[in-house]
Amino acid sequence: MAAAAPERIRSPRKARERIDRAAIDIAATPDRWRSIVNQLRPALGRPPLAAEVLAPGTYDFIRAHHGATSLAYPIKRMQALDGGGMNTVLRTNEYFTGREITVRRHLPAESAVEAAARLERDTLVRERLSTLPRHPIIPRFWTTGVVQGEACDVFDFAPGMSLARYVAQRGLTYGILLDFSLHAARGIGYLHRNGLIHGDVKPENFCVETRITASHEPTVHVSLIDFDIVSTAAEQIRQYSLGNSLDGTLPYMPPENFRQDIPEDPEDARKMVFSKDVFALGLTMARTSIGAFPRSFYTQVASLLEKKVAGDEIELEFPPQMPAKMQVLIRAMCSSVWQERPAIATVIRALRSLRDPASAEDRRIVLSSPAEDIVTKVVPAQEVETVGPYNLLNRSYLPRPTKDGHDLPLAEFSDPFGRKLIGVPFAFDKKEDEAAFYKEREVLLLDLNAVRLKHPELFPGSFRDLVREQRDGRFLVWMLRPLLEGPKDLLQFLKEDRPNAPIKERIAILRRVAEALAVLEEAGYTLPKLTPELVFFVAAPAETSSTTSQALTRPIKRLFDVPARGEQRYRQELMGTSSARKVNPAEKGKRLVTDLLDIAEQIGVFADIGLAERNFLLQIAGVDTWRERVSILVWVEMQTV
Repeated sequence: MAAAAPERIRSPRKARERIDRAAIDIAATPDRWRSIVNQLRPALGRPPLAAEVLAPGTYDFIRAHHGATSLAYPIKRMQALDGGGMNTVLRTNEYFTGREITVRRHLPAESAVEAAARLERDTLVRERLSTLPRHPIIPRFWTTGVVQGEACDVFDFAPGMSLARYVAQRGLTYGILLDFSLHAARGIGYLHRNGLIHGDVKPENFCVETRITASHEPTVHVSLIDFDIVSTAAEQIRQYSLGNSLDGTLPYMPPENFRQDIPEDPEDARKMVFSKDVFALGLTMARTSIGAFPRSFYTQVASLLEKKVAGDEIELEFPPQMPAKMQVLIRAMCSSVWQERPAIATVIRALRSLRDPASAEDRRIVLSSPAEDIVTKVVPAQEVETVGPYNLLNRSYLPRPTKDGHDLPLAEFSDPFGRKLIGVPFAFDKKEDEAAFYKEREVLLLDLNAVRLKHPELFPGSFRDLVREQRDGRFLVWMLRPLLEGPKDLLQFLKEDRPNAPIKERIAILRRVAEALAVLEEAGYTLPKLTPELVFFVAAPAETSSTTSQALTRPIKRLFDVPARGEQRYRQELMGTSSARKVNPAEKGKRLVTDLLDIAEQIGVFADIGLAERNFLLQIAGVDTWRERVSILVWVEMQTV
């Protein structure tokens, strides 16, 4: 009697559970992978694998871990599809069902910030995308693992071609725009309802495939792809606070990405970061219906960046045949003022109200004709030296301000979007010394970020990233922070802008220095030296500040609380955090106390206070923590006029 056919598995959830169990068995006994797969395939409605599957070079494994459990998923030989900033994309089939899948293989991170962000996002992808119910616009996420020794994410394959290429080859009708826009908004809305922000919405990240409806009208199936920088609202707000919010593709980034003026109300901050996807979808709809970027908006990177920083509205020139209500909707989505953009749920309702009554004649309106290509054409930039993701503009920009055992001068950098940075180099003759220093500074960066989030008024311009370089037989670690335009050190500030500063203001300067040292100490760090050159004063930015303005560190008006001549306001900042080191409990900050008292002498504090206040101030040498010293300085400040 023939063996009974195995019961067919029809539940996707149960099929996934059985596939995962089989992958565990394959990881334990990889030589048996073909027989393990063939035991399961009949239950999944698939015939046994052909013998040629075992031929060398025709298969590989995606290896993954769920907790301490190892899994191995057999796949066909991969074929390259495309590449991105973080990944290279490959196409293959898994052997359990023959389903086409996309393997997004990670490229190496180029900086410490990028590595930390990827770790956060990888965790997010595993925890969120893998547990979300299926959605027709979002390709199913399978796993995060390793293939051919490199980390990767695995998704269902999205059929069709990119929206950009589709429009270039076939043009765009009003009906296709309606169908695409509604499906795209539904996919984005699904992410938003589950607390996720895509962050890189653009025509190249939508796959579209032509379908024919029952009424013989053309439509498109839409897939939203590329989840490299997907994040939560909380993570987006955190990155804004740290000044690291420039993720995505420049033309599709909203102006607030560059101003980074975070709403103080948490709910408003959430609405702002979710509206980023709405802005990008609106510009995607505009670009595809016009057939190119708006002429007034997209010219070259430098001018586009200036327009973004200034918050200029985009002048959209729609085809005259586009219905007026659709034009109004897209203009609202592309508003430079995030509060004026509709929420994605409102966009979905508006698109349905436009699509449902559209007649067959309306749907056939041609908005743009086929073109050679509407993929972004970037003007080649002048060749420049790079270190990691940053452009190195001047290796000898400034002399080194502190004696920390290193001799290289400070360098001038810029990020990919033109924001200026200062690089502090640390050079080593041995790779192992460089590796140890990098690891130590990487921990410092994470700790300082935590400090900056709690105390943005103290360290808005502290060091932001860490990159490596090998040069002239030495191993360099660069610590990068924003370039502050027109900063003045303490003595220069008092001489030029506040020559008659009352004693109360000068003590307030010492108190703010002590507050910065207190929060550093509470995080476990201190500075090797304290000098007037490390106490910076930065002027409040003008309304027409440039893209390299110090305002880009975090331009909250309340930070600029130091008076100067006329109505000009400054903010005070303690520099030197790139040289911070772990606190020595036995030292109790005594060395920096001496430095602070020297500064007090240089700015005339002791000459202008009474004997009682002087004696009380000197008590800062007798206490053990900088928090106690802050209290002493607050008392002295209160006693002065």
